[in-house]
Amino acid sequence: TEAVRLRRRPMTSLWQKFRELRSYFLVSCFGLAADASLLWVLRSDGHVPYELAGTLSFIFGSIIGYFLCIRHVFDSAGEANTLDLTLFVILGGVGLAVNALMLGAAIELLHAPLLVAKGMAAGATFFINYWLRRRWVFLTSYRAPPAPVEDPAP
Repeated sequence: TEAVRLRRRPMTSLWQKFRELRSYFLVSCFGLAADASLLWVLRSDGHVPYELAGTLSFIFGSIIGYFLCIRHVFDSAGEANTLDLTLFVILGGVGLAVNALMLGAAIELLHAPLLVAKGMAAGATFFINYWLRRRWVFLTSYRAPPAPVEDPAP
């Protein structure tokens, strides 16, 4: 649609893309730390089934990640708005599905320890979420440089 087309702007350099990905990685690490900590507490202290514990902890980490993305990663994201928040949550659901599938497969099929399985799930989820959110939520993070202003002929 016209609104989506107008929101899309190319990043101005490979260096800016790298900086954004690096910032997103650091923000994701904070979200993952919150996620894994809550997962560990729910599983060890609360004896919550890993499916429920993984879902709750993932949502908790995603909320932290969203607000950190707004503040530190995507320059023009500004304040949260209804459309971006809705898209972020929907795309978080895709990440949640990837997280749950990877966590379950690693535990049930590979018999991986909980935090090793979490690391595998987090890696897959990181790249999928970055790509989806960059493409659909934070489209205007970098703006093309303004066109040069020419002096009128005297």
